[in-house]
Amino acid sequence: VFVADWGNHRVIGVGSGQWSGSNASVANFLIGQANFVGNMENRGQPAPSELTLSYPESLAFCQGALFIADSGNNRVLRFNSPKFIAVNAGATAPGESATLVLGQANFTGQMANRNGKVDASGMNSPSDVRCDGQRLIVADTGNHRTLIWNDLTALSDGKPADVVLGQPDAKSAVANMPAPDRVLHFNNPADVATDGTALALADTGNHRVLLWRKLPRSSSTPPDVVLGQTALDANQLSPASASTLSSPAGVALDNGRLAVADTENNRVLIWNTLPTQHGAAASLVVGQPTFSDSDPGTDPLGRILDHPYGVALAGSVLYVTDANHNRALIYPTQAQNNPTASVILGQPGSSTRSATTLADPRGIKVSQGQLLIADHGNQRVLLWSQLPTASGQAADRVIGQDNFTSASIKVNRVTLNQPYGVLVHAGRSPISSPDRVLG
Repeated sequence: VFVADWGNHRVIGVGSGQWSGSNASVANFLIGQANFVGNMENRGQPAPSELTLSYPESLAFCQGALFIADSGNNRVLRFNSPKFIAVNAGATAPGESATLVLGQANFTGQMANRNGKVDASGMNSPSDVRCDGQRLIVADTGNHRTLIWNDLTALSDGKPADVVLGQPDAKSAVANMPAPDRVLHFNNPADVATDGTALALADTGNHRVLLWRKLPRSSSTPPDVVLGQTALDANQLSPASASTLSSPAGVALDNGRLAVADTENNRVLIWNTLPTQHGAAASLVVGQPTFSDSDPGTDPLGRILDHPYGVALAGSVLYVTDANHNRALIYPTQAQNNPTASVILGQPGSSTRSATTLADPRGIKVSQGQLLIADHGNQRVLLWSQLPTASGQAADRVIGQDNFTSASIKVNRVTLNQPYGVLVHAGRSPISSPDRVLG
């Protein structure tokens, strides 16, 4: 388990066998600081290096390497074959060094867009990094665009991206920059998902989701479909319906199905097959009685949502974090609209912090029969080693605290500070704790 510990400017890891008797984690991997009690941005130095981090936001594993979106340094770093090495809490860390930097010309570069030059080789506050095993995808949030490198084996320091999505050209970085093709460009995109073939992007500020049925290989490839709007040049905020969206914050793809956390409409929309037409109506609505409803409320059956953020699909099952209700919900999604949740986590009837409670949960992921939830308000991540089958079921493990009742933000080898996102890859679980996250 790898954690992007945003507020402590570091990435920590928990290797196999590093669980204590209280089911809490003890880190034995460290990047970004000299020891587990250090938490200074870039280790307190005026310039970054291959050893330092500034507000890391997202992690990805690609071909055995760990990639980190080092947002405060406006770059992405690669660490080859990261190894778990025992590190004492106050001792000097092994000092694992990055082997590649993107977004800057070298490891000491720090300024956004390489000190003001917007092109395909610079970045501005990258907040998400993903890969499909062959290509690297970076959400370059401050530039309102997504960058793609088509060949992981051909990367070099400062290499320009092969694909720039969300702007009319590589030199533009303005929200909704006009373009001759009348394609409205990105405005604060909040999540991206791929199943290795299709690419879905939550273009939050434009109240829409963009869908490429195949991962684009050139900057000139427009989305195949826009959802939430009737055309690629529209960003109207419309009343709730089966074909509208309001500030969608999360997307998930699985086996040809698409789920969207329609956050400001307090619901999740599901398309049972990937749409082929702009503005296509969703197949199912979860969290509201009908497609035209959008009011938050309380419902012990889990049929009403209040600001869902994280979504995950696994077969015919939907997993959702219902942030304002301090809970996570599991739904069967193929039977009917507005289903009753089969499992409700985080609301056992007690406000005392425990293995059964949640506070403002955000990211949620399912992998290899396990469930992980970024329990943002409790400064921790909870892990169920088997998918929960009963409401109020206790988590088996806690990451980021000494035990299930603590919510400390002290800096050591155990604690986290406001985790938001969870990324699971090949049985390892990078967990990001940014102030803002895509993914």
